[in-house]
Amino acid sequence: MSTHSVSVRYAPGYARCRRQLAVQLDALLAAAGAANTAAPAEFHIEFDRHGAALRCAALPCHAPYQVSLNRARAGPGAADPLRKAIGARAATVIDATAGWGTDAARLAGWGYRVTAVEKHPLVAALLLHAHAQCRDADLRARLKVVHGDSAAYLGAVACAPDVVYLDPMYPPNPKSAAAKKPLALLRRLAGPPGDNRALFEAALACARRRVVVKRPHRAPPLDDRRVGEIAGKLVRFDIYKPAAA
Repeated sequence: MSTHSVSVRYAPGYARCRRQLAVQLDALLAAAGAANTAAPAEFHIEFDRHGAALRCAALPCHAPYQVSLNRARAGPGAADPLRKAIGARAATVIDATAGWGTDAARLAGWGYRVTAVEKHPLVAALLLHAHAQCRDADLRARLKVVHGDSAAYLGAVACAPDVVYLDPMYPPNPKSAAAKKPLALLRRLAGPPGDNRALFEAALACARRRVVVKRPHRAPPLDDRRVGEIAGKLVRFDIYKPAAA
């Protein structure tokens, strides 16, 4: 259960969405415009015709972040660095650090069958809602969202994926510009980056063909067993081969 205080607000006609999410998160309930006598919540979820949006009281300069897969764009074809890193021979991918589902949706848009695993209950709940509301039936069919611990999920998966994709949280660079809204919200929810060793080893033990790790250009590799990399404009994708590959 999330340790953050959450309120769920909704426009008229969206009470069902509010109730479903509130039950899952044990959240505070507050109808739009109604007075809330409880202590101020840290996060606010708002439902309207556009879907679910998340606002953080500690980030007042940020407008609500719309969690939606309806605007997911796969981007260019084979030249895209992420697609090149995953590989043309792969068919199935587990995104073990799903976050808001941006990369998972891109992968599904390219035709991969993707399982997106997210540990944080609030993020997972919003991603599950976005998946259920996605208007692209093909993308929705190719993308599965799971709430759970990724290392445990990888250790118990019945059918090994071709690729395990990791985009672990890394410490913010004090010399860089302020993080964009989606990343700032994730950092606020997840807290300081942890040790990714167990998740990385679980990924190596699970993947059939490769493990792909997204990293900032100047960040060191997650592990020294890297066998290659694909560079993008702002990030790179490090490639690791499982022992059985």
